[in-house]
Amino acid sequence: VLALAERVAALGNINAITDAGSAGALAMASIKSAGYNVKINLADLIDEVTIERMQTQLNQIEKRAIKIEVQLLNDLKERGHI
Repeated sequence: VLALAERVAALGNINAITDAGSAGALAMASIKSAGYNVKINLADLIDEVTIERMQTQLNQIEKRAIKIEVQLLNDLKERGHI
């Protein structure tokens, strides 16, 4: 959803740019919320290999999301002047 929102902000109808920004904000909130749940549940796991693998995956997802969010915010600023 976040990547689609960025694409709409970058290439879509300018009248939908605030919708794209709102969708991106909600997507980021969802990613953060899911991350919180993963982190709290990792505390209950025993297998260190699984914990490390899941933490690595979460970190990768969060880093990718931040990059997309930065581009989305840039699109909002450049195209939408917001």
